[in-house]
Amino acid sequence: MEKHKEISVLMLFPPIGDQAIVEDMQDAMMEYTANTLPKFSSGEDVEIEGESHAEIFEKYNTELELARQYQKRFNGDVEAALRHVAENE
Repeated sequence: MEKHKEISVLMLFPPIGDQAIVEDMQDAMMEYTANTLPKFSSGEDVEIEGESHAEIFEKYNTELELARQYQKRFNGDVEAALRHVAENE
């Protein structure tokens, strides 16, 4: 769940603001959840191989890293990061 939350927050920051990228990432996150949820609802002990959401982090590594940099630079202030990008386009 932590990785899902991390991706969701980073999606707010530039450069991920592109709607096509956001929709693709959301689809990938929903697919991941849909594939893992039945395993948990079975009531059995579940061990998921690999890191949670690893495919999303791998596919969007560049965008997520840039979003992390914006998040850090603007102390988590999405509006300030978006204003900065808009002013410098």
